[in-house]
Amino acid sequence: MELEKFDQLIKKVDALLVRVDELAQIKDELGRRLSEKESELATLKEQNAAFEQERAQVRAKVDDLLERIDRYVTEAP
Repeated sequence: MELEKFDQLIKKVDALLVRVDELAQIKDELGRRLSEKESELATLKEQNAAFEQERAQVRAKVDDLLERIDRYVTEAP
């Protein structure tokens, strides 16, 4: 009877150790995926900053063109 309980305990401990190994693998995979996503995010932030800078330049050029048109219209005979 005592040996049966001991055998059950061994089986449960073995099952727990297997689960711990599975969870460690999952954790490693999630850590790897997190690193990839963080890298992607950094790249997207850089791209967004470049787009924002380009957008500001385009806006400045459009504003300049509008001013030139407005001056032409108001100065036209």
